[in-house]
Amino acid sequence: MNNPNNSSLGSYLSIKEFAYVVGTRQRVVERLVALELIQPAQSDPKVLFHPKQAHAVKKLIRLHTQLGVSWSSMELVVNLMDRIDDLEKEVQQLRNKMIL
Repeated sequence: MNNPNNSSLGSYLSIKEFAYVVGTRQRVVERLVALELIQPAQSDPKVLFHPKQAHAVKKLIRLHTQLGVSWSSMELVVNLMDRIDDLEKEVQQLRNKMIL
């Protein structure tokens, strides 16, 4: 895990602040960390998150609340979605090569 130096800690969020930013409760963020679906930017001495992580966490929460994906299945679903994105990019690259 990254351990930001003291001069950059101002750009990081506590777990409470991070939960507020992503629109959920602190307990949900703690569960995502426990399930290793997200990793804090720093965990010692204080758990801190980078604001850029918010987008990915919002996506996890949407998958859970809107599509009913269980937290225990989330890693599999996210990996499959990432693989689909990679394949779509590869198809586009191949199409571009065929055009040339």
